[in-house]
Amino acid sequence: MSSRPGTHVKKKPAQKHQNSHAFKFDKYKTDPQAKMLKGLQVINCCPKCTEVIEWKIKYGKYKPLTVPGKCVECLQKTVKHQYHIRCGPCIGKVGKCAKCGEKTSEIVNTAALSPTEVANQEADFQRDLKCLPERRRRAFMRYLNTLQTKSAGGVEQNAEAAKNQLNKMKEKYGKEGGGFDLDDLDEDFDDLGIDDSGDEDDVE
Repeated sequence: MSSRPGTHVKKKPAQKHQNSHAFKFDKYKTDPQAKMLKGLQVINCCPKCTEVIEWKIKYGKYKPLTVPGKCVECLQKTVKHQYHIRCGPCIGKVGKCAKCGEKTSEIVNTAALSPTEVANQEADFQRDLKCLPERRRRAFMRYLNTLQTKSAGGVEQNAEAAKNQLNKMKEKYGKEGGGFDLDDLDEDFDDLGIDDSGDEDDVE
């Protein structure tokens, strides 16, 4: 018989009684915290940390924060999620996982924009659109409609393409306050074959 340590250790047997139903942490819970955890989404984390936090949520181990935590980047108490060490704005700046701090571009879920941020983006879009002459504005709206109906990309890709196109047109044709553009009128005359450079009558 071998005297080496560890050779006589028996392996742990498999589970004798298998569960017929998956575990549900909120099966007998009706409190608001259980309802909140059921719809909680992990944001601003890498795939590995996302799986860890989702496991805690699934088995009822997640403990929400009672007060905001301190961010390791800006040193302000702006962390609103448990197990996170970075706040949302700092994550956007440094591009690191909110939990482990690894620099990665594979953020699983990003935070949704607040109603105020959505309103600000819409106001910026309308302001940039008004900077274009009327003719260029109509051309951009046609491009936007074509992008929405015929493009095979996702919503985010279409939005980014529209934003880039608007910035290009603004740099090339933009005018403060938008309004009427004489250059567009000259191009319309050229398209119609009208010559507006006639000789002026001599004033006697």
